[in-house]
Amino acid sequence: MPSAPPPPAPDPAGVVRATSLARTTLLLLLGGLVVTVLPTPWGLAAIGFAVIAMVVGARAVLVAWRAHAGTQVVAPALMLTVSATLGVALGTFSLYLLPIQMSYQECQESALTQAAQNACTTAYQQDLAALQTRLQNGG
Repeated sequence: MPSAPPPPAPDPAGVVRATSLARTTLLLLLGGLVVTVLPTPWGLAAIGFAVIAMVVGARAVLVAWRAHAGTQVVAPALMLTVSATLGVALGTFSLYLLPIQMSYQECQESALTQAAQNACTTAYQQDLAALQTRLQNGG
Protein backbone atom coordinates (compact mmCIF):
# COMPACT_ATOMS: atom_id res chain seq x y z
CA MET A 1 0.00 0.00 0.00
CA PRO A 2 1.58 3.33 -1.05
CA SER A 3 1.99 5.91 1.66
CA ALA A 4 0.72 9.44 1.31
CA PRO A 5 3.31 12.06 0.45
CA PRO A 6 4.42 14.16 3.40
CA PRO A 7 2.72 17.53 3.72
CA PRO A 8 4.70 20.44 2.33
CA ALA A 9 6.89 22.29 4.77
CA PRO A 10 5.56 25.63 5.99
CA ASP A 11 6.99 28.74 4.40
CA PRO A 12 8.46 30.71 7.34
CA ALA A 13 8.11 34.09 5.65
CA GLY A 14 4.48 33.33 4.76
CA VAL A 15 3.72 32.23 8.31
CA VAL A 16 5.18 35.46 9.70
CA ARG A 17 3.20 37.52 7.16
CA ALA A 18 -0.05 35.66 7.93
CA THR A 19 0.49 36.08 11.66
CA SER A 20 1.10 39.79 11.18
CA LEU A 21 -2.07 40.14 9.10
CA ALA A 22 -4.09 38.24 11.72
CA ARG A 23 -2.72 40.53 14.44
CA THR A 24 -3.67 43.57 12.36
CA THR A 25 -7.17 42.14 11.94
CA LEU A 26 -7.49 41.76 15.70
CA LEU A 27 -6.35 45.34 16.28
CA LEU A 28 -8.84 46.63 13.70
CA LEU A 29 -11.65 44.73 15.40
CA LEU A 30 -10.63 46.11 18.79
CA GLY A 31 -10.44 49.62 17.33
CA GLY A 32 -13.93 49.22 15.91
CA LEU A 33 -15.18 48.02 19.28
CA VAL A 34 -13.75 51.11 20.99
CA VAL A 35 -15.28 53.41 18.36
CA THR A 36 -18.78 52.02 18.98
CA VAL A 37 -19.01 53.89 22.30
CA LEU A 38 -18.76 57.27 20.57
CA PRO A 39 -21.92 59.33 19.98
CA THR A 40 -24.10 58.20 17.11
CA PRO A 41 -22.70 59.54 13.89
CA TRP A 42 -19.12 58.87 14.98
CA GLY A 43 -19.83 55.38 16.26
CA LEU A 44 -20.72 54.35 12.73
CA ALA A 45 -17.01 54.44 11.91
CA ALA A 46 -16.93 50.98 13.48
CA ILE A 47 -18.46 49.69 10.23
CA GLY A 48 -15.39 50.93 8.39
CA PHE A 49 -13.10 49.22 10.87
CA ALA A 50 -15.06 45.99 10.42
CA VAL A 51 -14.93 46.16 6.61
CA ILE A 52 -11.17 46.73 6.64
CA ALA A 53 -10.73 43.96 9.23
CA MET A 54 -12.75 41.61 7.03
CA VAL A 55 -10.50 42.30 4.03
CA VAL A 56 -7.26 42.04 6.03
CA GLY A 57 -8.52 38.89 7.75
CA ALA A 58 -9.40 37.25 4.44
CA ARG A 59 -5.92 38.12 3.21
CA ALA A 60 -4.44 36.57 6.38
CA VAL A 61 -6.36 33.33 5.77
CA LEU A 62 -5.21 33.21 2.15
CA VAL A 63 -1.56 33.90 3.01
CA ALA A 64 -1.62 31.34 5.83
CA TRP A 65 -3.20 28.73 3.58
CA ARG A 66 -0.66 29.29 0.80
CA ALA A 67 2.20 29.21 3.32
CA HIS A 68 0.96 25.85 4.69
CA ALA A 69 0.96 27.48 8.12
CA GLY A 70 -1.33 24.91 9.67
CA THR A 71 -4.35 25.31 11.85
CA GLN A 72 -2.53 27.31 14.53
CA VAL A 73 -2.48 30.28 12.11
CA VAL A 74 -5.33 29.54 9.68
CA ALA A 75 -8.00 28.92 12.35
CA PRO A 76 -7.53 32.17 14.32
CA ALA A 77 -7.31 34.19 11.11
CA LEU A 78 -10.52 32.56 9.89
CA MET A 79 -12.30 33.20 13.20
CA LEU A 80 -11.25 36.86 13.14
CA THR A 81 -12.50 37.16 9.56
CA VAL A 82 -15.86 35.67 10.50
CA SER A 83 -16.05 38.05 13.46
CA ALA A 84 -15.36 40.99 11.16
CA THR A 85 -18.05 39.79 8.76
CA LEU A 86 -20.55 39.65 11.62
CA GLY A 87 -19.46 43.14 12.64
CA VAL A 88 -20.19 44.40 9.14
CA ALA A 89 -23.64 42.77 9.22
CA LEU A 90 -24.50 44.24 12.63
CA GLY A 91 -23.14 47.63 11.66
CA THR A 92 -25.18 47.64 8.50
CA PHE A 93 -28.30 46.86 10.51
CA SER A 94 -27.47 49.74 12.86
CA LEU A 95 -27.78 52.06 9.86
CA TYR A 96 -31.44 51.04 9.74
CA LEU A 97 -31.81 52.24 13.34
CA LEU A 98 -29.88 55.48 12.76
CA PRO A 99 -32.86 57.87 12.58
CA ILE A 100 -34.31 56.50 15.82
CA GLN A 101 -30.95 56.64 17.59
CA MET A 102 -30.26 60.19 16.42
CA SER A 103 -33.69 61.36 17.57
CA TYR A 104 -33.19 59.75 20.98
CA GLN A 105 -29.72 61.21 21.37
CA GLU A 106 -30.93 64.72 20.49
CA CYS A 107 -33.88 64.38 22.87
CA GLN A 108 -31.63 63.25 25.73
CA GLU A 109 -29.21 66.13 25.11
CA SER A 110 -32.01 68.70 25.29
CA ALA A 111 -33.84 67.14 28.25
CA LEU A 112 -33.37 69.27 31.35
CA THR A 113 -35.45 67.30 33.85
CA GLN A 114 -35.82 63.67 34.81
CA ALA A 115 -39.38 63.73 33.45
CA ALA A 116 -38.12 64.96 30.09
CA GLN A 117 -35.49 62.19 30.00
CA ASN A 118 -38.19 59.64 30.81
CA ALA A 119 -40.31 61.05 27.97
CA CYS A 120 -37.34 60.61 25.61
CA THR A 121 -36.96 56.99 26.69
CA THR A 122 -40.68 56.35 26.22
CA ALA A 123 -40.61 57.89 22.73
CA TYR A 124 -37.53 55.82 21.87
CA GLN A 125 -39.22 52.62 22.99
CA GLN A 126 -42.32 53.49 20.97
CA ASP A 127 -40.22 54.19 17.88
CA LEU A 128 -38.46 50.84 18.28
CA ALA A 129 -41.79 49.06 18.69
CA ALA A 130 -43.13 50.76 15.56
CA LEU A 131 -40.02 49.72 13.64
CA GLN A 132 -40.38 46.15 14.86
CA THR A 133 -43.99 46.10 13.73
CA ARG A 134 -43.02 47.43 10.28
CA LEU A 135 -40.31 44.77 9.95
CA GLN A 136 -42.70 42.00 10.98
CA ASN A 137 -45.23 43.20 8.42
CA GLY A 138 -42.62 43.06 5.68
CA GLY A 139 -41.88 46.65 5.17
